[in-house]
Amino acid sequence: MISTLERDNSIEGILFRKMKELPDWYGLTGVGFIWHGEWNDPEIEYKGKRINATIVEDTMWERWIRDDDGRLINGRESDDDGFKKFMLDNKDEVYELIELAMESEEQIRN
Repeated sequence: MISTLERDNSIEGILFRKMKELPDWYGLTGVGFIWHGEWNDPEIEYKGKRINATIVEDTMWERWIRDDDGRLINGRESDDDGFKKFMLDNKDEVYELIELAMESEEQIRN
């Protein structure tokens, strides 16, 4: 996805002021992933706003690794490809969680 908030740092970007291209987060269209290094939480950009990615990821991860009774599902904790598919299969819920997180952060700021 093309960021609406951040410009590219390349020579071409400086000369032409191109917006930075971000990788899609878990393959979700319109959700860009911003990695700040291993010591900072990653962010996602959606509809011109950025939020902490772990808010949504942790919620979906808990749904992925636990059954309806809260018990761990064997083998899921190390299945990253399965989690990516789970995110895509439940993309409507992911988008809804992103929207809720953005609204919550907006209310905190105001």
